Amino acid sequence: MLPGLKKLEICIVEDEAHLREELAETLIEAGFEVRSFSASRELYTALLDMPCNIAILDIGLSGEDGFSIAARLRNLGKIGIIMLSARTEIEDRVRALQGGADVYLTKPVDLRELLAVVSSLARRLALPVPPATVSTEVAPNPWSFSADHWAVIAPNGTSLDLTA
Repeated sequence: MLPGLKKLEICIVEDEAHLREELAETLIEAGFEVRSFSASRELYTALLDMPCNIAILDIGLSGEDGFSIAARLRNLGKIGIIMLSARTEIEDRVRALQGGADVYLTKPVDLRELLAVVSSLARRLALPVPPATVSTEVAPNPWSFSADHWAVIAPNGTSLDLTA
């Protein structure tokens, strides 16, 4: 994490306790701040105290469903919304994306994919992301590739922008 930047805040709304805990644990281990809830009411109460940067929402919740939570959150401003559902129908995917979600993932989700989506969404929204583990070994080839900026970086720090 760069000095002066706070950690990325992620809220999870998932009614299945085991999955909610697994998602939270994975994201915490990756360096994110995580709060998890079983229903929308808990989420809204928590957001009054502290906003979040990214919300991960299940669709099939008791009470208010993930579609309407996403619509409400979208009205709050700059927040990333990831829908995580067992529903695989195209109608649900389209409804979620048109209703405010940035990404739609289906269960069971590979946790590596979820971490990649969270990091990608954070970059797009210009949010702080925990740094990747840095190796202290000297690489045999000092050239590097920046996926964030689509550039090749020379040993002297000069970068060459890449195009599609």
